Amino acid sequence: MESITNKVEGSILPDTKKVGSSNKNIERNHRILIIDDNEAIHNDFRAILESKDENAIDLGEEKNAIFGNQQIKEKLSNFEITSAFQGKEGLLKIQQALQEGHPYAMAFIDMRMPPGWDGLETIQKIWEEYPDLQVVICTAYSDYSWHEIVKKLGETEKLLILKKPFDNIEVYQLASALTEKWYLTQKARSKQEELEQIVKQRTELLEETNRQLTIALEEAEEADRAKSEFLANMSHEIRTPMSSVIGFSDVLAEEDLTENQKKYVELIRQSGKNLMQIINDILDFSKIKAGKFEIKMIECDLDQILSEVESIMGLDARNKGLEFKIIQKEKLPSQIYTDPTRLRQCFINLIGNSLKFTEKGHIYLIASLEYDNDNKPYIRFDVEDTGIGIKSENMESIFESFSQVDHGASRKYGGTGLGLAITKQLSNLLGGTISLTSQLGKGSVFTLTIPVGMDIKPKSSSAKYDTSKNSTINSDNQNNTKLSGSVLIAEDCPSNQLLVKIILQKMGVDVTIANDGLEAVRKAQSQSFDLILMDMQMPEMNGYEATKILREKNITTPIIACTASATEGACKKCLDVGCTDYISKPIKRDELYKTISKYLPLIVSSV
Repeated sequence: MESITNKVEGSILPDTKKVGSSNKNIERNHRILIIDDNEAIHNDFRAILESKDENAIDLGEEKNAIFGNQQIKEKLSNFEITSAFQGKEGLLKIQQALQEGHPYAMAFIDMRMPPGWDGLETIQKIWEEYPDLQVVICTAYSDYSWHEIVKKLGETEKLLILKKPFDNIEVYQLASALTEKWYLTQKARSKQEELEQIVKQRTELLEETNRQLTIALEEAEEADRAKSEFLANMSHEIRTPMSSVIGFSDVLAEEDLTENQKKYVELIRQSGKNLMQIINDILDFSKIKAGKFEIKMIECDLDQILSEVESIMGLDARNKGLEFKIIQKEKLPSQIYTDPTRLRQCFINLIGNSLKFTEKGHIYLIASLEYDNDNKPYIRFDVEDTGIGIKSENMESIFESFSQVDHGASRKYGGTGLGLAITKQLSNLLGGTISLTSQLGKGSVFTLTIPVGMDIKPKSSSAKYDTSKNSTINSDNQNNTKLSGSVLIAEDCPSNQLLVKIILQKMGVDVTIANDGLEAVRKAQSQSFDLILMDMQMPEMNGYEATKILREKNITTPIIACTASATEGACKKCLDVGCTDYISKPIKRDELYKTISKYLPLIVSSV
C-alpha cells in the first residue's frame, strides 16, 4: 500500500467542536477502529490517517488543479486509530468504548481473519451491539460477492466496500466522509429527539390546556346553569308579588272609589307596569346576550297582531291624551311568516318609547308593503310620533344598550335604556332592520322592516279602507260573556290565591284553593274539577311533580301551568310533564280569560 504520510496536515474542523446544548453537546468523532489480522495493514492505516507532518500538503491545492482556481482552505483531519486483530477483539473494544461513552465513528474491517470470525460475522456481531457504526469492509471480492454481502447484512447505508489493493487518498476520503456522516447522523438524531421532546412537551401542554379548557367549559356551563336558575328564581320572586300589585290595582279600579282613590290606584297600577317592564327588559337583554332568546317562526295573521297591539297600547296612549292609530296601507298580505310574539314585542317597545317621550299630538303605527332590489316583498312599519325628537349626534347611539338621549333623560322619563337595544336585536333575529329619522322638538319615526317570508295572500274582499287608502284597527267591544265551572287553584302565595280567586269569581267560576302541589294532588283525586290552575314553583311538592303524578293516576282534567320563570323552554317543560296549556306571571285578566275560556263553558248574558 502506498503511503501518503508526507501529504497529511491539520484537520478540516477542530475535533472537539461542540454543536450546541440543543444537540446534547455532540462532538465530532474521529475515532476509527481497524480490525485486521495483518499488523502491516494497521501501520499503513496509521500512516495515512494519523500523520502530523508539518510539510503535508493542503488538499485544496490538488482540488484547484482538478476543479479550477477555487479558494478551498479545508485541511486534512487527524484521526485516532485503535487496532484489533480479530473480530472478537474488535467487538470487545466496541463494547468498552460504548461503556466509556466515547464510541467509534467507523471501522475498517478485513474480510478474512482466520482462524476466528470473518468480516461479515464480525460486522453482524458489532451491529447487534452498536448499529450506528459506519463500516468499510476491505475485500478483493474473492470471498463474497456484493450480492452475497447484501443478502447476509441487508441493504444499508452504513456499509461501503474498499476493494483491495486500495489507494491512500481513497482511504482518507472514506475516513473523512464516514466520520462526518456519523457526526451528522448523531446530530440529526439528537435534533430529532429534541424535536420529539418538544412535541411531547407541547402535546402534554396541549393536553393540559385542553383539560383546563374542559374544566373551564364545565365551570362556564355550571355558571350558565346557575345564571339560568338565578334568572328563574329572580323572575319568580319578583313577578309573583308584582302579579299581586298589578292584579289588585286592577280589581280596586273597578270598585266604587273617590276620585283621589282612583288616582292613587292608577298610580299603583302604572308603577307596577313600569317596574314589570324594567324586569322584562333586563331578563330579555340577558337572554339575548346569552344567545338563548327563542324565536318561533310561523305563518300568522298580520291583522290579528296589529289588533293585539291596539288593545295593549291604545288605551295608554288615549289616557295620555294622544291620538293613536294603526294604519294599514293597501295591498298588505293577510298572512306573513314571522314570530308574532317577538314582532308584537317590537311594536310594544317602539310605541312604549314614543309614549314616554310624547306629551301631545299623535302616535301612528303605519304598515305598508314594499319590495327590495331583488323584488322580494317586505313589510315596512313606521312608528311615528310628535314627541321631543332626538339630536342628530345621538341617533347612532340610540339603539345601544342602556342608552338614553341625554344624561337627564333617565331621571325625567325613567326606563332602563334597553327597550330599543332589545328591539334592534329582535329585528335582526326576525331577519329585518330598524332605523330612525328624527327632528329635535318635532318628533321621530322608527322604521322596522321584516320580510314577508312567504307567498303573498291578498286580504279578503271584506277588508275596509278609508278614502285616503288607510284603515284604522279599533279595539274589540267588551263582550258580556261569563264562564261557569269549577277550578282548582294550586298556589302557595296567599296574595295570588286571593287575586286569582277574585278574578275567577267575577267571571262566574267556582274556586277551590290548594296551598301546594301535594294538597292539589289530594283534592284533584277526591273531587272533580273542570280545570286546574297549577303554579309550577311551590314548596312541599312543585307543580311539575304534581302534574306528573296526576297524569300517572289518569286524571285527565285540563291543567294550565302558571309560572313566573324566565328561562328558555319554560313552556315546553310544563307541557312535557303533562300540562294542557301555559300562562306566565304576572297573570293578566284578559290573558287568563282567553286561556281558561277554551276549557270552561261560556254563558252569554243579555245586555
